[in-house]
Amino acid sequence: VEIVRCLLQDPALLIMDEPTSVLTPQESEQLFGVLRRFADAGVAILFISHKLEEVRSLTERATVLRRGQNVGTVESRKKTSKQLAEMMVGMAVGDIERREQGVGEPPAIFEISGLSRDRETQFSTPLRDISVVARAGEVLGIAGIAGNGQDEFMEALTGEWRASSAAMITVDSHQIGTAGPARRRQFGIGFV
Repeated sequence: VEIVRCLLQDPALLIMDEPTSVLTPQESEQLFGVLRRFADAGVAILFISHKLEEVRSLTERATVLRRGQNVGTVESRKKTSKQLAEMMVGMAVGDIERREQGVGEPPAIFEISGLSRDRETQFSTPLRDISVVARAGEVLGIAGIAGNGQDEFMEALTGEWRASSAAMITVDSHQIGTAGPARRRQFGIGFV
C-alpha cells in the first residue's frame, strides 16, 4: 500500500528502502517492472537493498556502504554478487572505477555532496564524506550489510536527520540538506 501510494504522487525522486522485504518474488518482479517504467519516464530512483541479485538486476550503478563510508560506486551488472559482497564486508577487491560523466548524460536529479554525520548513540554508525548522484532515468542502488550506515543514510535522505548545510543535499538544484520531510516532499521526493 505504501509503495502504491508513493508511486501515485508522481515523484521526481523515489527512495525505496528494502521495498521487497514484504513482497513475494512475483510481486517483486512486478515492482521492478513499474520502477523500470518510472525510470524510463525520467524519475530518479534510489533503491536500497542488501539483496545483491536485486541490486544487480534492477540498477545501473550501485554505491556500496561499509561502516558508514562510501566504499565505491560500480556498474551493477559488471560486478558479480560475490564482488559486491566483498565490497560490503571489506575483503580485497580490484580497482573500482567510477563512470565518468559524458556528453549528453541525463541531468542530476539528486546529489549528496560530502555528507557526514557523527555517531549519535553507541548503536548508530557515523557517516563520513558520502557523495552520491542520481540522474534522470537512472536506478541507483545502495547496498550494504545491516548496521553499516543504511539507517542513518536513509534518515539523512528523508529529512528525519538534517545535514549541517543545505548544500549537502540537492534535488533539481534546490538545496534541501537542512529541510525536514514535509519540505522534501514538496520538492518531489517520495519515500517508501
